[in-house]
Amino acid sequence: MSITFLRLVFCAGILLLSGGCGRSSRVPMPPVARSLEGLDLPRLDFSGLPLTDRVPHRIVSLVASATEVIWALGVGERMVGRSTWCDFPVAARSLPDLGAFQSFRLEGILDQKPDLVVVFASEARLADTLEQQFGLQVLRLVTEEASHLREGVRALGQALSVPERAAILASHLEQEEARIRRRFQAMPRRRVLLVLDRDPLIAPGGGTFLDQIMDLVQAENVVRRLDTTTQWPEIQLERVHAWDPEVIIDLGIGAGTPADEARFWDYWSSQPELVAVANRRVLLVRGGTLVRPGPRIMAAAEALAEWVHTP
Repeated sequence: MSITFLRLVFCAGILLLSGGCGRSSRVPMPPVARSLEGLDLPRLDFSGLPLTDRVPHRIVSLVASATEVIWALGVGERMVGRSTWCDFPVAARSLPDLGAFQSFRLEGILDQKPDLVVVFASEARLADTLEQQFGLQVLRLVTEEASHLREGVRALGQALSVPERAAILASHLEQEEARIRRRFQAMPRRRVLLVLDRDPLIAPGGGTFLDQIMDLVQAENVVRRLDTTTQWPEIQLERVHAWDPEVIIDLGIGAGTPADEARFWDYWSSQPELVAVANRRVLLVRGGTLVRPGPRIMAAAEALAEWVHTP
């Protein structure tokens, strides 16, 4: 029996298993899914801080994290409009959908007759239009860094005439951050790639709030090694192989259908050389809490830490 014939037999077997001779076989295992959908808003004691009848009475929030803060402060019933991404708490979903980032419907906003509109600071053109042409009160929120969360909570508290409640929520978040840091500070730092999307591959860079959340829980954001000032850089798979992360956290689930999960594992199982893939430490995360620097972010950070540090 010739060596050539043996090689042909071997390649035929590989073709049956992987679809081609010489190609890397896919890792034959289902996705490891985790969920953040069960996280709830913090329950805080606002006794002795009754709500007043002060304005605003009609709030439009176009920032998902701000919508959660508004409800956490106990004034969610004042909201009359939301962005497409303002899907928590569930009660917010019944409000008029006024569009998504960079495509908000001005006419729809005006139809709600708001006396406060909350927008991203980067939506300067929309904010200027609402203020200068229509005389509306606009709160512009910055959400790039973790510290901006507490600043935003206090700013919302002032704008909503509930500064005492906002101070309690901000203090709670600060205490939770300190507790989580203490809990995981002795853990070895793990190399982690956190993925926002796979087509193209997008990940948070250094200085973003997700980078700071990873640092909080002793996770090394491997994207920091990339020489770029871009906050959300596009990553090539070659770089991922060079970094060889120990854990991959994938947030790019899409609509959350079985087909989305199949695409997730099809993508990563084609990279069996990665340590995270070989060790089955690639996690598909349902729920967008980690990308939303709101009142649930510390609970999400603790869940992230447990995934990273638990074998």
